[in-house]
Amino acid sequence: MLVTIEFQDEFENINRGTKIGFDPEYNDSIENLKVLITLKYTELEMKKIHIYYHGKRLKNTDNLNILNIKEGATLQVRKRRSGCCCF
Repeated sequence: MLVTIEFQDEFENINRGTKIGFDPEYNDSIENLKVLITLKYTELEMKKIHIYYHGKRLKNTDNLNILNIKEGATLQVRKRRSGCCCF
């Protein structure tokens, strides 16, 4: 199934708004999709990105078919934000 990945943040060597197609399996997990992305963009680290669909952050354990993500959908990649320091 073909999906489009759009980068919502600026990454090293990846401009904000960059779009690229990926062909994950229909029942792949979000974690597997992150693996595909990091194989293409080796400067990215899986633990430093989040994937969103319609504004909702997706969990690594979620599966594309369970989320009802269809062929041709656009998913967004954003930087993982670091938490606030404890005082």
